[in-house]
Amino acid sequence: MKNFFVFAFVQTALVVSLSAEKYAFNHEGILGTSMELVVDCENQAMANRAEALCLKEIDRLNRIFSTYDPATEISHWLNSRNEAVPVSPEMLQLFQKSTLWEERSEGAFSTATPVLTDLWKRAAARHAIPTAQEIDQALSEMRQDHWLLNEDTRKLTRLSSIPLNLDAIAKGFIIDRVGETMETQLEGVQNILLNIGGDMRIFGQMEAEVAVTHPFDGVDNHTAEIIVVPGNMAIASSGGYRRGFDIQGKHFSHIFDARTGYPVGQTVSATVIAKTAADSDALATIFSVIGGQEALTMVETLPEVDCMIIAEDGTRYASKGWNTYLRSPAFDEKIAYSDSIASPERTLIENEKNWAEEWDFVVNFELSRISDNRYRRPYVAVWITDEEKVPVRTLCLWMGRDRWLPDLRSWYRDDRFRQLVDNTDLVSTTSTATRPPGKYKLKWDGKDDSGKLLKPGKYFIQIEATREHGTYQLMKTEFEISDKPFNKTLKGNVEVKSVTVDFRKKSSI
Repeated sequence: MKNFFVFAFVQTALVVSLSAEKYAFNHEGILGTSMELVVDCENQAMANRAEALCLKEIDRLNRIFSTYDPATEISHWLNSRNEAVPVSPEMLQLFQKSTLWEERSEGAFSTATPVLTDLWKRAAARHAIPTAQEIDQALSEMRQDHWLLNEDTRKLTRLSSIPLNLDAIAKGFIIDRVGETMETQLEGVQNILLNIGGDMRIFGQMEAEVAVTHPFDGVDNHTAEIIVVPGNMAIASSGGYRRGFDIQGKHFSHIFDARTGYPVGQTVSATVIAKTAADSDALATIFSVIGGQEALTMVETLPEVDCMIIAEDGTRYASKGWNTYLRSPAFDEKIAYSDSIASPERTLIENEKNWAEEWDFVVNFELSRISDNRYRRPYVAVWITDEEKVPVRTLCLWMGRDRWLPDLRSWYRDDRFRQLVDNTDLVSTTSTATRPPGKYKLKWDGKDDSGKLLKPGKYFIQIEATREHGTYQLMKTEFEISDKPFNKTLKGNVEVKSVTVDFRKKSSI
């Protein structure tokens, strides 16, 4: 069986096969996001020691790099002026790496982008685009020297007073240092996979399958392009199609081109495979800024780097080596991402075989955030049964190891009943990894698990969630597919905070 970890270009899916000898750990609130750790070792006790060392090293590095804590090393340095401050080896290496990518990208990568973020936030508050004069002033501030690094004395001098941000490389850098420390200090651990907020690196020869999802629809159960990241490699992604600013009816990315002062417009997502997480992290941002063709040219000058970029118009740009990682393609060279709008004269009853072409069936739900040191992500199943209570379609199956599958007792019972007439293994073909707390969106295309289009009529949707050291919850509601739209809201519970089910014309959802 394969289990899939969730990654994201913004919210993509990262998948990794887990054998019986691999141990997985999930944590929330690590560097402000989710963490997934996979350890390949002999026993649970050894895996637990690896987990403890991983968390300890993250805490140590966070005390160096967190800008939210005024007591950290970087916070103290940011508050200094024109003083040669002795810095830790980690601070020295981070600034060396940042300087390298600022120079290699010819300014597309910049730690001074908070100047632009602040400017555009103020502009959005007054519902106006920043003026050319404001842009020029911001760029002038950004182009001055911000620090002086003396590598011989290991001292760093803060030269400017403008805000700086190293987030576009710091998370990847921390992943690299944590994994390298674990490799050095742990005996008996053969492979490590560390994923923090979608930046991932493999230490050792374990492979990871990564599902690159469609960047436009935001649906969590759509077909994805599967690539395989080999051992001793890293992957990261960047994109601004969801986050950003809305000004005068137009959306602007939160990623800025430090060369022009404007938000990135031509690129919606960039995924990069490189040797280190710091490099893949920085390059994902750089490629989002410079765009597809320029990124492909740059990749040719970088050893062991490959990328896949999707432009605003849906065009896909992939480096020459990308196909060596490709296991299951899902994108055309030109992605068509606009839903066709159905003619208002046609009704569902008159064209029941094509109802899914005209209508969208969408399930939105939120997994609860629970304050508990023993928190384990819930197993979740969302599926549809027909009027006779026969299961017809599993929309999602988020789980860990298959030995715990019977804990999803309602889905498990229904699936065993389904297998009396259809022996398709939905666990191996449908299941993906458990997900962190947050909001999710599923779509149903009106087909059963075998791909057959179902007729209008009465159905039931069920949402089941169970969690180790948590509770068991089952939500269920009846609905009817007809020529009338509907919206249903289900009462939340401990594990699933809210659920809405929408059935509407595609032009109105």
